[in-house]
Amino acid sequence: MNKHQYNMFCLPPAGSSASIYHPWKKQISDNIRIIPIEYSGHGIKINEPLIDDP
Repeated sequence: MNKHQYNMFCLPPAGSSASIYHPWKKQISDNIRIIPIEYSGHGIKINEPLIDDP
């Protein structure tokens, strides 16, 4: 049987990083791909400048 594939984009709550979603990858169905979004200034992007909206 051919399952549909789904992408699930995960946005972490304020003050957190995308790493909170890594455990989900082991617990979710194989046809769902977890795509954690990392904000500038958080997690592995800690040294990236924040977005500036003049």
